[in-house]
Amino acid sequence: MTPANELLTSWETTLRGDPGATAMCFGNDAVSRSALDLLSRRHSSTLQDLGLARGRLLGLALPNGPDWLAWLLAAWRAGLVVVPLEPPSPLPAEDLGLALMADSHGLRRLPGTARRRAALLKLTSGSTGRPRALPFSAAALAADGRNLIAGMKISPNDSALACLPFSHSYGFGNFVLPLLLQGTPVVLAPSPLPSALRETARLHRPRVLPLVPPLVRLLATAPGDPADFASLRLVLCAGGRLLPSEAETFRRRWGHPVANFYGSSETGGICFAPDSGTLTENSVGFPLPGVNLAISPSGRVRVASRAVLGHTGHLTLPDLGRLEPDGSLTLLGRAGRTFKIGGRRLEPAEIEAALALLPGVREVRVIPITGRRGEPEITALVESDLPAATLCESLRLHLPAWKIPTMWKVSPALPRTARGKADWAKTQCLAQGIGPVHVTLSMPISAK
Repeated sequence: MTPANELLTSWETTLRGDPGATAMCFGNDAVSRSALDLLSRRHSSTLQDLGLARGRLLGLALPNGPDWLAWLLAAWRAGLVVVPLEPPSPLPAEDLGLALMADSHGLRRLPGTARRRAALLKLTSGSTGRPRALPFSAAALAADGRNLIAGMKISPNDSALACLPFSHSYGFGNFVLPLLLQGTPVVLAPSPLPSALRETARLHRPRVLPLVPPLVRLLATAPGDPADFASLRLVLCAGGRLLPSEAETFRRRWGHPVANFYGSSETGGICFAPDSGTLTENSVGFPLPGVNLAISPSGRVRVASRAVLGHTGHLTLPDLGRLEPDGSLTLLGRAGRTFKIGGRRLEPAEIEAALALLPGVREVRVIPITGRRGEPEITALVESDLPAATLCESLRLHLPAWKIPTMWKVSPALPRTARGKADWAKTQCLAQGIGPVHVTLSMPISAK
């Protein structure tokens, strides 16, 4: 029994059900389940010839495609632990202890000797600190996949259009797991550009399209015929905050509501709502089947599920939240970042929650930054098309004067990580040295 046995068993059951069914298509080509499995067994033979001990780590740094899935299955058959990577990796290979790397240069040996009891190591994005490697069992991964399939009603015939990397937790959960668990085909887009997505959708008629907020916004104003996406039944958004107004703009443009998906690397999927446009501000929807939510005494969101990292089956997140009477979850900011300003203890989550409620605010983070007087000042880092003066005046209606940020950095496009999330570490670095609000009104953050 290898750690990946449950997922391998599901894949082999899927394979036997219809070996000739399409597993993946791209351009004018398609790969059947049997062809994908044959490629995997060839890779598996290569790995077994190396004679590595079970539990060694194989880095997988390939673009989306049949080879990615083939190496994943091959590694599991050889008893290895897979570490999905997207160049450049947030952690160097020597830090991870990789014994092998499968990338565009082929398979190569590395000096790492680390061993883990897991099927897969997810790497966090590192947007707020040093990334961590999170070890997941096959059982936890399979539970996450089943929760998503049940909550979103994904069928084996619901092909998913993939413009997000398999290496991300979001992409792995919504593309790789449904394929392994029940044979849901994956349609590969050559790029996330609107023109490429439209062309791929016209050719292959996918049913599900997972996106991140920047792509939803980009598509909402892109040219094209609504018939390009007529085959879709579910457009999904995760990885950041999407305003209800932005979801409505997308719906008017393409005729599809945007479903909201909330989760974390540590827990897998948590909440789902079929239409973001119907959500109240900061609501993320309802718990997925198999997921139970509670709020800790400190106000943090507690998740219980077979998909949660580790053996306890539950995890308390840094997200602050409130469970509504209808069972939905409203997020209220992040815990654990309290700081003092002028001798007063301040919880930035309170200010962030108030700012997030303002129309036009897409992302927000409140931090202390040393001002011109050499003292820390409340600083708001905001992604919005509105000027700082407008946001500041609106915020005065909701918070006492001493909690209003005195320094602002506002940009229509904050720096983003490779996973599409706001890169707060880079944003904070760019914000160092800014002045009071009346000085910084026209100083946008670089979107590099």
